[in-house]
Amino acid sequence: MSLPNGDPDLVRRFMNRSPSGQSSPGNSQEVRMPFAQKRSLHGAGTTSTNTNASPSGASSLNQAWPGADSPRSSLFGRVSSPSGKSSIAALDQENDIQNSRIRSRAVEPEEYEQTRKKLKDTEYELSSTRTELERRIITLEQAARESDILKKKLMARVDSLESDRRFLYEHEKSLNKKCQALEESSLEFKVSSNEIIKNLREENMDLKERFSQLREQNRATESELSHKVRTLTASLAHHQQTLAQTQDTSHSQSSLAEEKHQQLTEALSRVMELEDQNRQLKLNEQKLEDVARIEKELQNQVAYIKQLEGTNRQLTADCRHFKEMYRNVEVLKEEKAGLEQKLKMLDDLRVKCGMLEVRNDVLVKEKQQWTAFLERSDVTDFNSPYQLAKTIASLRGDIATLMEIKGGFEADIKHRDTYIHQLETQIENLKKKLIEQEDFCKKQASIARQHNRSKELALRQVENLKEQLKSYDVEETQLMGGTYDNQKNIRIQQLENLIQEYHTKLESAMFSSSDNQSIETSSLEATDSLQLLQSIQNDNATTFSQLSSEKQALFEAKLHLEQEVELLRKENASLDAKVLEHEIAIGAGAFNPATSRILELKDNPASRHQANADREVAVRDEGLIPAASYNRLMGDYERLLEKLSENTKRSKHLKESWTSKADEFLDAVRSLLRYKANFLDNSRVELISMYNPEEQHSFVFNSGLNDEGIMQLIGSGSQKYMEEHKETFDYWVNQLGSIPAFLSRITLDFVEQQAQQVLQDRQFQNEEYTQNSDMMMDA
Repeated sequence: MSLPNGDPDLVRRFMNRSPSGQSSPGNSQEVRMPFAQKRSLHGAGTTSTNTNASPSGASSLNQAWPGADSPRSSLFGRVSSPSGKSSIAALDQENDIQNSRIRSRAVEPEEYEQTRKKLKDTEYELSSTRTELERRIITLEQAARESDILKKKLMARVDSLESDRRFLYEHEKSLNKKCQALEESSLEFKVSSNEIIKNLREENMDLKERFSQLREQNRATESELSHKVRTLTASLAHHQQTLAQTQDTSHSQSSLAEEKHQQLTEALSRVMELEDQNRQLKLNEQKLEDVARIEKELQNQVAYIKQLEGTNRQLTADCRHFKEMYRNVEVLKEEKAGLEQKLKMLDDLRVKCGMLEVRNDVLVKEKQQWTAFLERSDVTDFNSPYQLAKTIASLRGDIATLMEIKGGFEADIKHRDTYIHQLETQIENLKKKLIEQEDFCKKQASIARQHNRSKELALRQVENLKEQLKSYDVEETQLMGGTYDNQKNIRIQQLENLIQEYHTKLESAMFSSSDNQSIETSSLEATDSLQLLQSIQNDNATTFSQLSSEKQALFEAKLHLEQEVELLRKENASLDAKVLEHEIAIGAGAFNPATSRILELKDNPASRHQANADREVAVRDEGLIPAASYNRLMGDYERLLEKLSENTKRSKHLKESWTSKADEFLDAVRSLLRYKANFLDNSRVELISMYNPEEQHSFVFNSGLNDEGIMQLIGSGSQKYMEEHKETFDYWVNQLGSIPAFLSRITLDFVEQQAQQVLQDRQFQNEEYTQNSDMMMDA
C-alpha cells in the first residue's frame, strides 16, 4: 500500500472520513441500558421481548429506565454511529445483542446476516471507489511532478553542457587567435629580416660595383702609364745608341747632339712628370685602402646577416618546439576537460547525496509523525486489523490496475514517439535531398552561364573569321586580279573547319541546356517530395485528433464514474438509515462476551507492534530506488563514459591525422607548384612564390559568391608589386579568366630572373678572376 507521502494530516482525514462523506460527532446517538433492567428483561420471557419488538417499544423502554447514567453502563460501552454508520466495535456489540435477542425471541437470523453482508459490501465498494479515484489523482499528480523534475534536470544538464561547449569553443578560438598572432609576428619578423638582408645585399652590390669601377680605372691608368714609360725608355735607348753612333762617326753633328740632348732633357722632364703621376697613382692606392676598409665593413655586414639568419633558424626551431608544445597542451586540455567533467559529475553526486539526506530527514520526521499518530487513541474508522488489511489489499489492486493502464499509455506514447521520429527523419532526408537538388541546379545554372559565354565568344570569333574572309576577298579583287592562290584556298578550308568545330560546340551547349531541363524535372520531383511531406504532416494531425478524441472519451468515462459514485452515496445513505433502524432494534439486547474478545484483539500489543513494523518497512522502502534499475542506470552510465572516451580518442586521432595530412598536402603543393599556401580567416588563401622567398610578393585569394568553388584574386602583399603585374593580370585573369595561367606566368618570370642573376654572378666571378690574374701578371 502506498500511503500519502509527507502529509499525515491528509492521511488522518482520509481515514476519518465516512463513506457518506459526513463527520462523526454531529449524528452520534447513544443507547444506554442499566444492568438490572437488562437482567429483568432476560427473566421476563416472551412478553418483554414482544413489547420490545417495535421501535416504539424500544423508545418507551429507553425513556422508562431511571438508571441510564449508572456506572455499570460503561460495561456495555457507547454505541455511536459516525455520519449515520456505526463503527466496527458497535456493530459487533449489536451483533452480540442481536444473538441474545434471537435466543429470547423468534426472529429470523438469515435476514439480519444478509443485510449485514450487504451493508459491508456497499461500504467496501464505496470506500474502494473513493480511494481509487483519490489514488488516481494522487498518482497522476505525483507522476506530473516527477516528470517536471526530470524535465528541469534535463534542461539544467543541457544548459550546463551548452555552457561547457561554449567555453571550450571560446577557449579554442582564443588559442587559435594567439597562434595566428605568433605566426603573424614571426612572419613580420621574417619579412623585416628579409628586407634588412635585401638592403644589405643591395648595398654590398653597390660597393662591389664601385670597387670594380675604381679597380678598372686604376688598372687602365696603370696600363697607360706603363706603356708610356716603356715607349719612353725604348726611345731613350734608341736615342742613346744613335748618340753614340753620331759621336763615333762625326763631331760635326754636335749641334744635332745638343738638340738630342735637349730632347733627352725634355724626355727626362716628361719622365719626372710620369713619376709624379705615379705618385698620384700611389695616392689612389690609399683610396684603395679605403675600399679595403669598406670591404671589411661589408664582411662585418655579411657576418651580421649570417647572425640574423642563425637567429631566424633558432626562432623557426623555437616555433616548431612551441607547435609540439601546443599539441601537448591540447592533450592536457582534453585531459583537463575530462577531469572537469568528472568533477561536475562528483558535484552532481554531492547534490544528489544532499537531496537524499534531506529526503531521509523528511522520511524520519514522517516516521515520527506516523508513530505519534498510530500511538494515539483510535479516532478513525479502521477499528480492526482486518478492515485495514482489506483496504490495503484493495489499494494495492487499484495500484496494479493503474500501473497496467499507465504501461498501456506509455506503450502508446512510445509508439507515437517512434512514429514521429520516423517522420522527422523522413523530413530531414527530404530536406537534404531538396538542398542537394538546389545545389545541383545552381551548379548547372553556372555551367549554363559558362556555356553561354563560350557561345558568345565563339560567335565573336566566327564574325572575326568572316571579316577576315571578306578582307581576303577584297585583297584578291584588288591585288590578284582574277588569279587563284592555293594558300588562300588552304586558309579558307582551315577557317571552314574552325566554323564546323564551333558549330559542334554550339550543339554540345544545346545538349547541356537540355540537361538543364532534366534538372527542372528533378526540381519537380523535389516538389513532389514536399507534397509527400505535407501529406505526412496531415497524417500526424489526424493522429493527434484521434488522441484528443480518446482523451475526450476518457473524460466522459470519468464523468460516468462520478455519477456512479453519487448513486453509491445515495445507496449508502439509505443503508445508513437501515443501520440506524437495526441499532434501535437491537439496542435493548443482552451483553455478549464476544465483544470483549474483539476488543482484546484490537488492543493486542503484538498485532500493534506488527502493524507498526509493517508501516516502518513501507515508509523506509517508499523513497528507495530498486536495485535492478540502479544497476541498469550504472551500466548505462559506464557505457556512456566508454563511448565518450572512445569518441575523444577518435576525435584526437582524426585531428592528428588531419594535421599531418594538411602538412603533407602543403609540402606537396610547395614542392610541386613552388608556392607556399597560407590559409587566412574568412576563407582567404595567401600564395607566396618559393622562387622569390626573400621579398614579400604574395597573392591573396578569396572564394567567390555563394561558395561555388571559384577563387577570386582580391589583392597582394604590396600594391607596387600588383601594379608591376597589372598587364599580365588583365590579360590572363580579366580577359581569359585563368588564374593558374597567371601564376605560371609569374613563376616563369621569377625563373628567368633567377637565371639572369646566376649568369650575372658567374660573369662577375669570371671578371674578378681575370682581374686578379692580370694583377698577378703585372706584379
